[in-house]
Amino acid sequence: MKNQLWHFGDSFAACDVEREDIFSKYISDYFNFDLNHCAKGGSSNFGIFNEILKNISDFKSGDILLINWSYLDRSQFFEKERNSSKQEWIDTSRFIGENAFGGKIPKGDMWYDYMQEKMSFLNHWLDNTFNENVLLFNYILFNFFNSLTSKGIISYHLFINKNVELYQEGKVSGLASNIIIPFENEINFEPSYFDWLVSNGYKTEESVHYKFGIQKILADKILEQIKLVE
Repeated sequence: MKNQLWHFGDSFAACDVEREDIFSKYISDYFNFDLNHCAKGGSSNFGIFNEILKNISDFKSGDILLINWSYLDRSQFFEKERNSSKQEWIDTSRFIGENAFGGKIPKGDMWYDYMQEKMSFLNHWLDNTFNENVLLFNYILFNFFNSLTSKGIISYHLFINKNVELYQEGKVSGLASNIIIPFENEINFEPSYFDWLVSNGYKTEESVHYKFGIQKILADKILEQIKLVE
């Protein structure tokens, strides 16, 4: 049985698959691995980690994980659905959109009430990005991926942008790049992946976020760095 390349992330780990292959497909072909694409658009980093945990029992020695980490100002919260006993995780990037109201964007008083309910959470999150990201990356994830490495499962990490300020109680605590402990196998684009895409004209939203036809270019750039640490 072939090893697998597991690709996790948000919408920057996606493209218009009806017209072209995602960059991880080229990478999996390079290694002669099967691709298991597990990315979900709009995911926070907590959501991405949750998706990894859902699949952990299927990882085996020799597999590769490729993770597109999302924006550091995204998070998730747990809430009970309106008029229902069901509870669910909701990403901050999507909670004010269509999913929150069954496909219908609220208007008038309904919109105001909903925003009032969630404002305290948003204020807490935006004022405490330092605590949340340090807890997730420097403690939970750092140890988690070291454990996977000891079992022969290698992970590669691509951040959308670590050159952002983290906040604690409304005050700047410093740049994420200076605070978050680097992973052993980080894929780096200068000055950041987001800025590199923009400066090269690759973020045009033609294929999800990307310019159509650049997936092979992305794969080659990532493979260049993977080969350096093989």
